Amino acid sequence: MEKGGVEGEIGRFRRNHLVPVPNVGSVSELNEVIAAAQVLDDGRFIAGRAIRAGDHFAQERLHLMALPAAAAQKL
Repeated sequence: MEKGGVEGEIGRFRRNHLVPVPNVGSVSELNEVIAAAQVLDDGRFIAGRAIRAGDHFAQERLHLMALPAAAAQKL
């Protein structure tokens, strides 16, 4: 996906799941709200495509490089 496409998807996710701003008591709770929204997003169909968004990512994930060891340790 091109940079502009990624930015567009971030904007779409924000508009659909974070507007209005969720009323949460902690960052941990906000992370739970975002994780639940991601599950919903994984099940959506993109116009003109036969499989769900999450299935597309599962296929693409096989081609992604692993994080460098230093970055993986920070997770």
